[in-house]
Amino acid sequence: MRLITIGSDRRLFDKESDVVRRTLEQSQLLDSHLIIVFAKRELGLQARQIGTHVRVVPTNSRSRFFYITDAVRIGQREGRGADLVTTQDPFESGLVGLMLKRRLPIAFQVQIHADIFSPHFRPHSLLNLVRVLLARFIIPRADCVRVVSDRIKHSVMSRFPKVHPVVVLPVYAREHDKGSVDSIPPSPFILVVSRLEKEKGVDMAIKGFARMAHQFPEFKLVIAGDGRERGRLEALARTLNIEKHVTFLGWRADTAALMSHAALLLHTAPSEGYGLVLLEAARALCPIVSTDVGIIGHGLPRDLIEVVPIGNTGGIAEGLIASLRQKTADRGHKAKQLQECARAIHPWTLDEYLRALKDTWALCTPHHHE
Repeated sequence: MRLITIGSDRRLFDKESDVVRRTLEQSQLLDSHLIIVFAKRELGLQARQIGTHVRVVPTNSRSRFFYITDAVRIGQREGRGADLVTTQDPFESGLVGLMLKRRLPIAFQVQIHADIFSPHFRPHSLLNLVRVLLARFIIPRADCVRVVSDRIKHSVMSRFPKVHPVVVLPVYAREHDKGSVDSIPPSPFILVVSRLEKEKGVDMAIKGFARMAHQFPEFKLVIAGDGRERGRLEALARTLNIEKHVTFLGWRADTAALMSHAALLLHTAPSEGYGLVLLEAARALCPIVSTDVGIIGHGLPRDLIEVVPIGNTGGIAEGLIASLRQKTADRGHKAKQLQECARAIHPWTLDEYLRALKDTWALCTPHHHE
C-alpha cells in the first residue's frame, strides 16, 4: 500500500513527538507514505524522512490561502503511483484529497474527527460555516469515510445515506502512567483538561465553578492545557473573584495521573467528535461531569455520568454539586463501571489497532487487495 496523507500537524517535524512515533508504527503497514503538511514558508520547515518509508513535506506556502494549491502541486509531483489519499478533515485538506483523486487518479478517504454537523460547531466562526458547506460538497465524493465515533457516523449517514462505507475507528489512545504528579494544589480539586481555545467552552467551566464554589470552599479548579484563550480565561477568574481558587497548569503530559488524583473531571465543550479526555478519565476511575458530546451516550452511558446542559452555567454548577454530594461509595462504583465501558469502546492492543487501520484503507481500495 502506497499512501498519501494531507493534514496540518506540524508536530511531524519534531522527532521527539508522539505523532512521529505513531507515524513510525503505521509505516510498518505501508510500502511508502507521503505526508503533506500545511505550513507557512516563514516557519522554515524542511522536508524530512521518518524511518524508511515516510516522507514529510511542508507546503511552505506564502500564506494560508495557498495551502490547497501548494499541497495539490506537491501531491501531483511526489505522489504518482500511490493507491490512496487520506485527509485529516473534509475541509481544506479534503479539497486537496478530492483534487488529487481526480488528477492522479487515486482512491480518496476522508476522515472526520469533529462533530461538524452539530449546531454548536458552526457558530464559533464564519470559517466554520464555510467549512461545513465545503464538507457537504466533499463527503459524498469520497470513496470511503472514516469517523472517530458512532455519534459522527450517525450524523454523517443521516445526511448522506448513499455514502458507503462509513467506518468508525478513533485515534489510538495509549494508557498512560498514573503515578505521582507535581504542581497541583494540596486541597481537593476539580480538573479541566482542554486546549484553551474558544470552541472548547472552558469559560463555561470557570463560570459554573464560580456559581458553586461558596458551597464547597475547600475545592480548587485546576485547568491543564494551553492556548490562545488563556489570558482571557485568567482575566475571567479575576473578574469572578475566584482567582485564588483557580490554577492554570499549562500543557501537561501527565493528565492521566492528574485524573487519578482529581475529585472529578469537568468537561464543558459544546461540541466534540470523540472526546479523548473522557476516555482517559474513565480509564483513570475519575468521575465525570460533562456536556452531552463525543462518546457520551455512544460508549460511555449517560446514567454513569453527570450530564450538564451546553452553555448553561447554572446547570453546570448543579451538576458539580450533585456529583460532589454523592456518597463516595456510589461515585466509586460508577467510576468502576465507566472504566469497564472505556475498555469496551477502545479494546485494541497496538497490533490489533494497526490491523483495523489497515482495513479502513483496504475498504477504499478493494482493487488492490484480495
